Order: sequence, then C-alpha cells, then structure tokens
Amino acid sequence: MTITCFAVILSIYYSLYSQNSLKTDMRYHSTLFTFLLLLLVLIFFSCKKSEENTAPTAIINLQPDTGSVYTTFKVYGSNSYDQQDYYFDMFYRFDWEHDDSLDVEWSNYPETQRKFDEEGSYVIRMEIMDTDGMTDETIDTVVVLHGEGPCPGIEQFTYHGQVYNTVKVGSQCWMKENMNWSTGVSWCYDNDEDNCQKFGRLYNWETALSVCPEGWHLPTDKEWKVLEAETDGYYPLNHSEWDKTGWRGLHVGLRLKSRFEWISNGNGIDAEGFNAFPGGYSVEGFAHLGNEAFFWTSTEDEKTSYQAWYRKLSSDSKKISRGNGYKSWGRSVRCVKDGAE
Repeated sequence: MTITCFAVILSIYYSLYSQNSLKTDMRYHSTLFTFLLLLLVLIFFSCKKSEENTAPTAIINLQPDTGSVYTTFKVYGSNSYDQQDYYFDMFYRFDWEHDDSLDVEWSNYPETQRKFDEEGSYVIRMEIMDTDGMTDETIDTVVVLHGEGPCPGIEQFTYHGQVYNTVKVGSQCWMKENMNWSTGVSWCYDNDEDNCQKFGRLYNWETALSVCPEGWHLPTDKEWKVLEAETDGYYPLNHSEWDKTGWRGLHVGLRLKSRFEWISNGNGIDAEGFNAFPGGYSVEGFAHLGNEAFFWTSTEDEKTSYQAWYRKLSSDSKKISRGNGYKSWGRSVRCVKDGAE
C-alpha cells in the first residue's frame, strides 16, 4: 500500500471521528465504527488495485563476449530488475544455443557458465520470472574462435614465486603473462606492487635479456614477426608488411590484446589467448598504463648501439607497431619457449 493510500484512510477516519467525538449514543458509535471499517476496507483494496504487478526487465551480461574453445564464458543476469522484486528474489533460466532446449532450469541463481567445443557464433537466451509469475527474456551473442590452448605438457609453471600460464600460437609456445621478477633494473608502474601483480614489471633492455627462465628467452624481432603473421591471418609470414616500422597488419593488435583493462573502449578480443595487458612504460617516470603495451625484443637496432626493437599495442588501434627505442627505457617482457622460431 502506498503512502498516499495511508494518508487518505487516516484523513477520512480522523474527520469523521472528530465530528462525532462528543456523541455518546452507543448505537451511533457502533454504526459509525462499522461504516468506517467498511470504508477502510474499500479504500485498502482500491489502493492495492492501483499497484498492479508489472513484468520484470531482463538484462544479460556476457563475460567475455568473444573467446576461444578454451574460454569459460559466463552469463550474468543480476542487472535485471523488477518494480516489485529484488533481483535475488526472481527466478532465472538459460538457453545457451537459443534452440528452445533449456540448459539451466529455473533457480534464484542469476548466473551460469560453460565452454564451447566448436568455434562459431552462439545466441544465448536468458528468461527471468518475478514472484507473481510474470516473465521477460533477452538474448545476446558470443563469438567462439579456434585458439590452440596451452602448450602441450607445460600448461602452467612457477618461477620465482609467480605462476605463469602458457599458450600455443602456431609453432610457438608463449607465456600468457608478462614477467614479474624483481631483478636487475626493473620497476613496478608508479612503484606500486599491485601494478606488478596485474601487469608485470617493466625492465630495461639489458635486464630483459636475462629475465626469462631456463628453457625460455626474450623473443627476437623475427619471432615477433612469426607471432604477428600467425595471429593476423591476412598478411603471411615473409610479407613486406612485417618489415615495416610503425603500425602494421590488419587486426593483429585487436586479436592479441586482452579483453579487459584497456581504456577508451580499446579492449581486444584475445583471439589466440596471448592476453596482452596495457602495462605502459617507464622513462624518467611512468606513462600510458591502461592505454598502451610495450614489449622488448632481443634484437638490437643495427644502426645504433643504444637502441633495440620493440612492439607496441594501443587502445586506439587494431594494428601493432614496430619501433626501436632506447635500451634504458622500461618495457614489458613476454617470454617464448626455446626451440621454435
């Protein structure tokens, strides 16, 4: 019942009672009481009637909306709402392939998850129901890419207290995380340890050469070209595109970038599972965390002794940049397994 209805009831009751408060005839008061009671009942139900139930509104949230056959896709319905019920009082069910065959039956739990065995686009349907039985539904789409998954026999390992996962891209085996070992000349962005845990450390070039564990190494300029050609899928390896400096490729940057942490709607789709995070860089200070990623190669610039080649990804580009920079600058390190070019 609304506050307005309460106000109407109390106002009428007070008015009638005060006008007759001096009367002492019991039968009169009995009649007045009966009349007031009936009036209150009528007003109560008329107020209730004005509060007719409305259907809930279903809002679906997919995390991520693009991944590979190795990705666990999660569906959240907790942003759904209803005028009468809280989201945790409502009921949810899910159809993962929009084929009218419900994969998750009614429950109060507003989320579910699964992996897909085959690449393609899948339409996800979520239906919600409030406590009065009124329903709503909505759909969204996830894109499943192939992806090769972890490197055979080395899915995960620990090095200097940090856990590293692996990903196989073509013939190469890469770490999925940036190196985070405090050694040599290296920094956490803004000297904040939390940034090291999320984005890895930034290393000068001399330190970067020796930071990878045994059996792994800092990739060469050529090994980066192999990764780029494999990931881009448009320009083949040995195409002149990859020998350029500056921005190259078609959409290799989009496919290498992680699905989270990039600012200005710059997230990637992480098509291969490389999961490149925007760790920024260091040069007499720190810059571009969340906006750009810089990765050292082990290849020196043949024209100078104080510069080496690196790669850059940016939130505002789908490509990848190849450039040379001062060895004293701090950049991220991603290691590649020995034995594959």
